[in-house]
Amino acid sequence: MYPSLIEYLNRIFYDEPYPFKKNVEPLYLNRNWLMHGRMAREIERYECIQILNALSAMEFMFGENEECFG
Repeated sequence: MYPSLIEYLNRIFYDEPYPFKKNVEPLYLNRNWLMHGRMAREIERYECIQILNALSAMEFMFGENEECFG
Protein backbone atom coordinates (compact mmCIF):
# COMPACT_ATOMS: atom_id res chain seq x y z
CA MET A 1 0.00 0.00 0.00
CA TYR A 2 2.83 2.41 0.88
CA PRO A 3 4.63 2.36 -2.54
CA SER A 4 1.34 2.89 -4.36
CA LEU A 5 0.44 5.85 -2.15
CA ILE A 6 3.88 7.42 -2.61
CA GLU A 7 3.65 7.15 -6.41
CA TYR A 8 0.17 8.69 -6.43
CA LEU A 9 1.24 11.59 -4.20
CA ASN A 10 4.35 12.19 -6.30
CA ARG A 11 2.19 12.46 -9.40
CA ILE A 12 -0.49 14.68 -7.90
CA PHE A 13 2.08 17.15 -6.51
CA TYR A 14 4.44 17.08 -9.54
CA ASP A 15 4.50 20.30 -11.54
CA GLU A 16 7.53 20.64 -13.80
CA PRO A 17 6.37 19.61 -17.29
CA TYR A 18 3.09 21.54 -16.89
CA PRO A 19 3.90 24.92 -15.36
CA PHE A 20 1.31 27.68 -15.56
CA LYS A 21 3.54 29.70 -17.90
CA LYS A 22 3.21 27.17 -20.73
CA ASN A 23 -0.58 27.01 -20.20
CA VAL A 24 -0.58 23.30 -21.10
CA GLU A 25 -2.94 21.51 -18.74
CA PRO A 26 -1.80 18.08 -17.48
CA LEU A 27 -3.77 15.00 -18.50
CA TYR A 28 -3.97 13.86 -14.89
CA LEU A 29 -5.18 15.54 -11.72
CA ASN A 30 -2.57 17.98 -10.44
CA ARG A 31 -2.79 19.76 -7.10
CA ASN A 32 -1.33 23.05 -8.33
CA TRP A 33 -3.68 23.33 -11.28
CA LEU A 34 -6.69 22.29 -9.22
CA MET A 35 -6.05 24.48 -6.16
CA HIS A 36 -5.25 27.57 -8.24
CA GLY A 37 -8.43 27.17 -10.30
CA ARG A 38 -6.55 26.64 -13.55
CA MET A 39 -8.13 23.31 -14.58
CA ALA A 40 -10.51 23.80 -17.47
CA ARG A 41 -11.43 20.18 -18.03
CA GLU A 42 -14.06 18.31 -16.11
CA ILE A 43 -12.81 16.18 -13.22
CA GLU A 44 -13.67 12.52 -13.79
CA ARG A 45 -15.37 10.30 -11.25
CA TYR A 46 -12.41 7.90 -11.07
CA GLU A 47 -10.13 10.82 -10.11
CA CYS A 48 -12.38 11.65 -7.15
CA ILE A 49 -12.30 8.00 -6.13
CA GLN A 50 -8.48 8.02 -6.35
CA ILE A 51 -8.30 11.00 -3.99
CA LEU A 52 -10.69 9.41 -1.49
CA ASN A 53 -8.75 6.15 -1.70
CA ALA A 54 -5.45 7.96 -1.04
CA LEU A 55 -6.95 9.79 1.95
CA SER A 56 -8.34 6.53 3.31
CA ALA A 57 -4.97 4.79 2.89
CA MET A 58 -3.19 7.63 4.71
CA GLU A 59 -5.70 7.50 7.55
CA PHE A 60 -5.27 3.73 7.80
CA MET A 61 -1.46 3.88 7.74
CA PHE A 62 -0.82 6.99 9.82
CA GLY A 63 -4.01 7.57 11.80
CA GLU A 64 -4.20 6.95 15.51
CA ASN A 65 -7.53 5.17 15.53
CA GLU A 66 -7.54 3.01 18.66
CA GLU A 67 -10.31 0.76 17.31
CA CYS A 68 -8.11 -0.41 14.43
CA PHE A 69 -4.97 -0.98 16.44
CA GLY A 70 -6.46 -2.45 19.55
